[in-house]
Amino acid sequence: MFENEEGYDLSELSAVKNGLNATKSNLTFYFHPCTDISIGNNTDLNDCYKGVSVCLYNSTDQTYTNLGLSHEVRVTSSGLKGPVAFVYSHNNSTTTVMMNNCADSNSLQVGSGNGANNYELLLNSPSACRQRVYVKTEPPDQPQGHLSTGSVLVIMFIVFSSLYFVGGALVLKLLRGAEGREMIPNYDFWVSLPGLVKEGFLFTLSGCRTAQAYDRI
Repeated sequence: MFENEEGYDLSELSAVKNGLNATKSNLTFYFHPCTDISIGNNTDLNDCYKGVSVCLYNSTDQTYTNLGLSHEVRVTSSGLKGPVAFVYSHNNSTTTVMMNNCADSNSLQVGSGNGANNYELLLNSPSACRQRVYVKTEPPDQPQGHLSTGSVLVIMFIVFSSLYFVGGALVLKLLRGAEGREMIPNYDFWVSLPGLVKEGFLFTLSGCRTAQAYDRI
């Protein structure tokens, strides 16, 4: 992807079975970007059977030569508007796949710059069209093992409530000899609490006006 967020998306070409191919004389080139695929049969003369991204088949001696794997590719460009090429370097060979033509269909051509373990292929495809590339970003990882603020408040409420009621009951039991409901700390307050809540609710609904104790004169 370039600085202007434009680039090439070759992922659709990965769905082409056996990849794209082009033949010139006795040489046939196979190209399958993004992932490696197996080409040909499993023989001692087949260097592409275990999976390749670029492969060369020589019909004269019926040999397959691995010209590059998907992770061995690098992208070259002559500026933002210059030609773009995908270059595969494998062992002693170099294969350059040029983004040649923004065509309506997929095809591969053998270029003129071939020889001495240097090969040139021309890609004609909708994928060869420069386009705006959207990169999917993953949300940052959430820290593991940390409690949320709400969880901390709930835990604190449970702990302090337990200390209040259990501790208060023990103190009343040991110091005052309280038994039964008398062991509940501030028992009178907790008994009157529902009534206080009710009165506060009715006071709010009445528009915060108190009830008149005497008739108006």
